[in-house]
Amino acid sequence: MENLPSHLVLYDGSCGFCNRSVQFILKNEVANTLFFASLQSETARKLFDSLSINEPDLNTFYFYSNGILHERSSAAIEVSKFLKKPYRFISFFSWIPTLLRDGIYRIIAKNRHRLAKEYCYIPKKEQKDRFLV
Repeated sequence: MENLPSHLVLYDGSCGFCNRSVQFILKNEVANTLFFASLQSETARKLFDSLSINEPDLNTFYFYSNGILHERSSAAIEVSKFLKKPYRFISFFSWIPTLLRDGIYRIIAKNRHRLAKEYCYIPKKEQKDRFLV
């Protein structure tokens, strides 16, 4: 897909837990290199269409980086590489088999609406251009 940033975080825009996760990333990233789009956005729809994925799973956190779509725990690990210490060390968990990591991820995803009630993050003025619609 043309004109897509190199590093794009895709999240469920109607999920309080997901919105809080985006806020956490913004607060703790090393540089302003990550962009964001909700899974309900036109940007996400076009990206998934270009990857021949009919419908993204709203229970899944995605990270599109340099042409590769990472999902679930692998996406979280890849995003952690852009964060300040100590959060950057989350990438250490990549040695754990994906099946086990994603099992834990699925438990959190299944309960995400209970973990954080509805919450809509409104980006600061200087962050707005990093949110794609």
